[in-house]
Amino acid sequence: MINNKKTIGLCITKFHDIRRSEFTDLLFDAAKKKGYGLVVYNSFNDFFKKSEYLIGSKYVYDNIDYSILDAMVIMNETFYDKDIVERIISRSKENNVPVIIIRGEAEGCISISDDYTESYKQLIRHVIRDHGVRDTFFIAGNKEGDLNTEKRLGCYKAVLEEEGLEFSENNVDYGQYWDGPVIKIIDRLAAESRFPRAIFCANDIMAMTVCTRLEKYGKTVPDDVIVTGFDGITQAEMFTPAISTCCEDVKSLADKTVDVITDIFEGRKAEDKYVNGFIPKFAESCGCPAYTKMTNRQAVWNIYNVMTEMNFHEDYIYSKLDRILNKRRFPKR
Repeated sequence: MINNKKTIGLCITKFHDIRRSEFTDLLFDAAKKKGYGLVVYNSFNDFFKKSEYLIGSKYVYDNIDYSILDAMVIMNETFYDKDIVERIISRSKENNVPVIIIRGEAEGCISISDDYTESYKQLIRHVIRDHGVRDTFFIAGNKEGDLNTEKRLGCYKAVLEEEGLEFSENNVDYGQYWDGPVIKIIDRLAAESRFPRAIFCANDIMAMTVCTRLEKYGKTVPDDVIVTGFDGITQAEMFTPAISTCCEDVKSLADKTVDVITDIFEGRKAEDKYVNGFIPKFAESCGCPAYTKMTNRQAVWNIYNVMTEMNFHEDYIYSKLDRILNKRRFPKR
């Protein structure tokens, strides 16, 4: 506890990522409503690269004061070095601090995973059923060894079967989640004079690339070709046309996390595993109104504010470095 207030710890990396900062803000709001405090342990490295220069970043998690914490939340997927996660879990257990691990599993921890299957089916079903589309194409991620590709392609196949449409491998290609391969796919379809009425993409980056590449061939979205994505990234919302997509219910995730912690605090038995859902967002790229009414001026203002805050942060960091470099002798501990 801090000041007689139950306190939750959150271990995360790259807090400045929009999705991660959104979750942290919502977790803080949910905790505040219950009268809890929140302490965030963050590193600007996600430890993807194995480097000796990252040792300092790891100290953030090695110096957690567990005596002030009543529960620990770990955003597992933000850590590429799982040894750090294991140490946090081990030390939490040593200090009798219950652990909630998001998108991960560990013995003795409560797990909150996600499941987008039904929501993604709703998105595909909406295009086929509500917009009357029969001629479809699917751009998946990686061809081999990718569970998300298998899962999203499985959703596509399931909805086709529901709607009495035949699945064909000729209507599937693999864009590897980025623009280069997708450009080649659209160029190939154009060379075959084959423009499906709808193209479902396994992520938003590929969907935006499809829209842009179709323009080269005089095709407009959604009048000529309907395009959908997945992930709900901010760029998809700002893109023209706004991308119909499917994204995680981040507010629900934050609320669910605090609800689980409340059950623990109040002595109720918590389940070992929980599942959080996704939300389909129908927008301009499938012929529906955009899901936000943000104007270009508002979007630019938001970006300007972010850039200003980044500049302030840079000024702060470099002023600290200047002071360090000016030191002749550091005080002894």
